[in-house]
Amino acid sequence: MHVQPPVKLAMYAVLVVLLGTTGTAAAARCERPAIREDHPGRRELASGAVREAALVDGALVWISGDTTWRMSQDGCLEALRDGEEVPQLVSRRLVVDGTAVLTMTKEALVEPGPSGPLRRIPIVGLPDQPETFAVHDGAVYLNVFRGDAIYKVTIATGQVETFAKLPADSGHFGLSLAASDAALYVTSYGKRWLAEVPFATRAPKILTRALPSGPVGVAVANGQVFVNCEDGPRFAGALLRIDLATAKSQVIATKLVNSDQLLVDDGFVYLRSYVKTKERRTANVNLLRVPVDGRGKLELVEGNLPRATQPLVASADAVFAAGNGAMIRIAKR
Repeated sequence: MHVQPPVKLAMYAVLVVLLGTTGTAAAARCERPAIREDHPGRRELASGAVREAALVDGALVWISGDTTWRMSQDGCLEALRDGEEVPQLVSRRLVVDGTAVLTMTKEALVEPGPSGPLRRIPIVGLPDQPETFAVHDGAVYLNVFRGDAIYKVTIATGQVETFAKLPADSGHFGLSLAASDAALYVTSYGKRWLAEVPFATRAPKILTRALPSGPVGVAVANGQVFVNCEDGPRFAGALLRIDLATAKSQVIATKLVNSDQLLVDDGFVYLRSYVKTKERRTANVNLLRVPVDGRGKLELVEGNLPRATQPLVASADAVFAAGNGAMIRIAKR
């Protein structure tokens, strides 16, 4: 992989002092976490396993286990509970609707609070737990395990309807979803295509067929769709840029190892790539970025990150990533 010299970014994070994961908190508590510095120039927080994160009114929010955590800009950490009894192998999903933070399973959307749920919106009709999803205009669009349908769940009511039906077996090996103002963009890992589903018509249209390998991540911004194609024995992973106006595709990054989730922010696409070693194929992770216009080279943002690190969300001055039980804040320069 060809990369330019590391971008100089200041990093900091904090060590989370967990409040416990059983029972209901009696009242809101603000913890002032201690700082851990295990590596020179890097500070990380022990956040637990994190799948999604969001910035809401300047606060960083994420779910770990049965607790939703909210960290304000002044470093105050608060535990929020939704009161749901969720099976051990089921993960709550983080849904943000405006300034409202919700957890989601196939049974309900719940707004967690310091002393328990603030509101609970039952969901009736989802055949299985949500897999990938996107939020748009007061609704969650999602697919379920090995399903070929995209479901729409209205957040205010919990009403479920079938938004679109995809070709047979499209979701057998998984889908990825991303939303623009006008449409939902869907990739099929098994069928190797990218489809557009306008919110107005709900009619799927295949934009790109025969992607070079199974797509594992998709993002959309400013009339461009970005698709991350998985690496394998016969293919070096690649990031594709598809112009929606012309339908032309361009490879803007190659030789990516075990890269999937994408974050588009401030003119760049952020993504991860594992570092190959003789001892272990996927020892550590590099956080990379490439200009969205495809005219620049792949840059190394930060190297030697914990295993499974993923870029999650960005603010005006920082990028937040999580992996191997740690959350990392990377300040922009």
